Amino acid sequence: MRNDTAEEESRHSSAQIPYSFSVNIIPDHYPYAAPHWHGEFEICRILEGNCLFRRYSDSFTASEGDLIVVAPNTVHSVYPGTSERMSHDVLIFPPSLITGSGGDRVYSEFLMPIISGESVIRAPIGKDAPMYKELTACFEALKQCAADNCAQSDLLFKSELLRFFWLLFRSGAAKRNAVRDIRLYNMILPAVKYAELHFRESICVEDLSSAANISRSYFMKIFKNVMGISAADYIINLRINSVCRELCSVDMRITDIAFANGFSNISNFNRQFLKIAGCTPGEYRKKSKAGI
Repeated sequence: MRNDTAEEESRHSSAQIPYSFSVNIIPDHYPYAAPHWHGEFEICRILEGNCLFRRYSDSFTASEGDLIVVAPNTVHSVYPGTSERMSHDVLIFPPSLITGSGGDRVYSEFLMPIISGESVIRAPIGKDAPMYKELTACFEALKQCAADNCAQSDLLFKSELLRFFWLLFRSGAAKRNAVRDIRLYNMILPAVKYAELHFRESICVEDLSSAANISRSYFMKIFKNVMGISAADYIINLRINSVCRELCSVDMRITDIAFANGFSNISNFNRQFLKIAGCTPGEYRKKSKAGI
């Protein structure tokens, strides 16, 4: 999962393989997943440890065994919990896999409200939730289909995916969503897009509020409500995430990477990096190269 921009640019699927499956580990693969969204569904299952998961302004702790369903275009983020290490399965797929051409009663009554944000899937879905065993068994079947990675297994994958959503609705996991988050999210969207394009430059909160055409004070309030962090911290998060990625993939001096990602003061950069990643930039690079 890329986490350096709000809207992920990477495509998680293709015409030939219409889904992707991966196992992500915090902090091995990245220190956290900053607020972001994509146009696909995402289903996560916590394998080990725990984390703080945010979906719009809702935050909750997810622990081993929990399932989390994220609808398309939903702002979400993942942060370390109390455990030293957290790993989770991540299945991502486009809505078309379960909606088909759309227009039928299944789409209009069940799937469209989830995709549009009118309804939301309860999260996390824990071991005490109705039909949890059936849902996890279905998710394991989806994992196996992804592992088989062949056209024949893709037939079963689509079938199991429909069954998974049938179980979700049958268990009562879908509920009416508060429209307020969606409305506020649309208000700050121009600012978020501006930040992802210009975070390497010398930008500030005023630049973001101007991009959204909202007063600075009101912008700061609704931004934190929707994204879960302040606008200033969000800019820093974008920069640190980009630095983390480049520390693992680019053979440049750490100071040059910091300057290239919008930091003008190395002392401040080191302090912010330690606060977010939990180690120094040099230690992070060594751990990534050693595969720790």
